[in-house]
Amino acid sequence: MLTPEQQLALTKFKPDSTARAALGPGEYQETFLARVTSKFKIGEDYEAKQANSIPWKDLALVLAAKLNAATREKVLRETLQALALGEGVDTSSVSEEVQALAEGLLGTTVRTCNGKLTGTTIIERVEEGVKV
Repeated sequence: MLTPEQQLALTKFKPDSTARAALGPGEYQETFLARVTSKFKIGEDYEAKQANSIPWKDLALVLAAKLNAATREKVLRETLQALALGEGVDTSSVSEEVQALAEGLLGTTVRTCNGKLTGTTIIERVEEGVKV
C-alpha cells in the first residue's frame, strides 16, 4: 500500500503532451518498474463563503412573467443574439446586485476547503535488471 505522501505525489504527475496523441483507440495495460521523484507542498486549509444555490431558471421565468409581452420578446431576442455572436451578455453589475440580494435571502454556507496541493512529479521507467 502506498503512503499518503506517495499517493499525492502520483496525482501531481503530468504526462508528456504528446503521450495521448501517440496512442490510438483501444485498451491498454502496462506493467513496469518506475522511479518516482516528487516535491510538493500542501497549503493551509481555508474557509470559503458560498451563497446557497440560486434557482436561476425559476427566477428567470418569474421575472419574465413580470414583463409585458413586448419587453419579454425584446430581452429574449437581445440575449439570444448576443449568445449567437459569441459575445455573451454583460451582466456584471446586475450579477453582483442579485448575488448580494440572494445571499441576504438564501443565506450563505461557509465550508472548509483543503489547502492547495502544488508541486511536480517526475516518473522515470526503470529498465529490468537495473538495481533500484
